Amino acid sequence: MAYPDSELGGEPDGGPDCGPYSGFEDDSVVLSDDQLEKISRVREEIRRYKHNADKYQLCAKTRDDVLHRHVNLELLIIVYDPVFDECAVYRAFKDGKSPAIDVNDDDIEEWKRFIRIVKDENIRFVYLKTAGSC
Repeated sequence: MAYPDSELGGEPDGGPDCGPYSGFEDDSVVLSDDQLEKISRVREEIRRYKHNADKYQLCAKTRDDVLHRHVNLELLIIVYDPVFDECAVYRAFKDGKSPAIDVNDDDIEEWKRFIRIVKDENIRFVYLKTAGSC
C-alpha cells in the first residue's frame, strides 16, 4: 500500500502510523494513487514556501478544490436517485424496508450512506439552487 510522504512515518514500509490514535480508525480508508500523488505534490509545495501567507493560500485553494469535488459527488448521487427509483430493491432501501432479495451487510451499509445523501435537504437545496442558476 502506498502512503503520502510523511515525516512521521511509523510503519515498516515508511507509511504513516495508522494506529487507533492516528486519526484513521476505519480500515476502509484507502486513497488512490492519484490522490496520494496530489497530497505529496501539495506537501512539497507547502514546504517550498517560506511565508505563512503563501502556505495559507495554497491550503485554501486545495481546500476549495476538495470541497468542490465533494459537492459534485453529492450532486451526482442526487441525480442518480430518480434513475435508481426504477429498481424495486433500491426503493425498498430508500423507504427503510427490507429488500425482496438477499443483500450482504456491507452493501446495505453502502446503500444507507447513499440514501442519507439523497435525503439530506441541505444537499438537495444546493442541487436545486445550482440547477436553477445554469
